[in-house]
Amino acid sequence: MPDKLKIWLDDERDPKDWEHPGWTWVKTANECIELLKKGNVEEISFDHDLGEFNGKNEKTGYDVIKWIEEEVFTNKDYLPPREMDTHSANFGGHKGIELVIEHIDRMMVERWGDICKKLKIWLDDERDPEKWNHPGWIWVKTANECIELLKTGGVEAISLDHDLGEVNGKQEKTGYDVIRWIENQVGEDTGFLPPRIMKPHSSSYTGYGKIKVAIKHIEAMMVEKLGEDWRNRWDNKG
Repeated sequence: MPDKLKIWLDDERDPKDWEHPGWTWVKTANECIELLKKGNVEEISFDHDLGEFNGKNEKTGYDVIKWIEEEVFTNKDYLPPREMDTHSANFGGHKGIELVIEHIDRMMVERWGDICKKLKIWLDDERDPEKWNHPGWIWVKTANECIELLKTGGVEAISLDHDLGEVNGKQEKTGYDVIRWIENQVGEDTGFLPPRIMKPHSSSYTGYGKIKVAIKHIEAMMVEKLGEDWRNRWDNKG
């Protein structure tokens, strides 16, 4: 997965001069949308007016936030940046962007719960977490949905089934595919912080064992990278 980006959309103001050091300075709406399509933008701050391009009025920050809104509405797998804000000095533009951000937040809460908070995921295609002593956990039924949520960096705990049935007549990815994805992120030094709690609940003896071995490897890598108290990093997350 590409490194996570924090985008500062502004045609004139340098993010370093506005207390956003290390943010990627993007000056046009089109360039910003192309970066958003890659799925690795975790934070974004919008200006509204973006000047002119080739003598014509350039698309605005409002066009970008409307693009995000449309993606959320039409594509259930799309995850917007976890943090979205506007720094525009244009009062009308500022307010317009804020209203769209609020609408996006409502759609995401309706779909997933508040992904800006720490999530606990129950990955299972059949068993309801409420009936298996995991009240309040988010019930996710496919590996792909689970991985998309993990990409947000907000999953603090995860319990994994192994066999996840079929989708459209084809064998679905398993819980082992999910734990392997986490293992690869940690091994490739992407900066990904794995869930503080990782455990299998699969009734498949082989699947349970495979997931457990991968979890132990992830934990060993995290100890080597950050020390025995690596889980404490979660105490400083949102």
